Amino acid sequence: MANVQELEAKLRSHGFMPPQAGVVPGVNPKVFADFEQVTGSTLPLEIQNFYLYSSRPFLDWQDSRGERMPHLIESYHAPLPWDEVIIYWDMHRESERHQSDADWGEEDSSSLFRACYFNRRWLPIAADISGCATFVDLDPGPAGKVGQVFIHVKGMGPTTLLGSALGDYFDDLIYCLDSGIIFAENSEWMSSLTGDPAYHLKDEIERFRAQAG
Repeated sequence: MANVQELEAKLRSHGFMPPQAGVVPGVNPKVFADFEQVTGSTLPLEIQNFYLYSSRPFLDWQDSRGERMPHLIESYHAPLPWDEVIIYWDMHRESERHQSDADWGEEDSSSLFRACYFNRRWLPIAADISGCATFVDLDPGPAGKVGQVFIHVKGMGPTTLLGSALGDYFDDLIYCLDSGIIFAENSEWMSSLTGDPAYHLKDEIERFRAQAG
């Protein structure tokens, strides 16, 4: 699976660049201990490396025309700056308190996620303006995998699995760029197959492979 440095190299090869001031430096590794003390969870190494690479990973990047690069996660979820990660974690914990997990249903052997609206071992790494977020899952369901990445919709809980790990999602993004499945336009990832915004990379890859026979 691709790491953050490989993703950076690939984005640069496709004409995306950081702001003129360069990549914002990464966090001090000591902050991860503070995060663990607050949340009770240890960040996976690939997530630590994401923020060691930069405290504002891939924010403020531009395409070759000088337009903002589409948000890294499925076009509409921007990576969270490190100083907002705990804020978002606490915000989601508080906002889901009034939801009854009984409404969510029961887990079975095929469940990717825990049957709840929020789990303190779901760690936010990206978000959109509506409050929906991308989480790393450290307490998956019976059919899930520790470290899997998913979309969490406010008031609904987990909805879309993006990858078995952040690097798995990076692989999909790199594949879509290299294969010409997506392109950047007006700060959105667009599908070359449909001409519409490309909101779910795995769907675009399936469509591409089906058309290729």
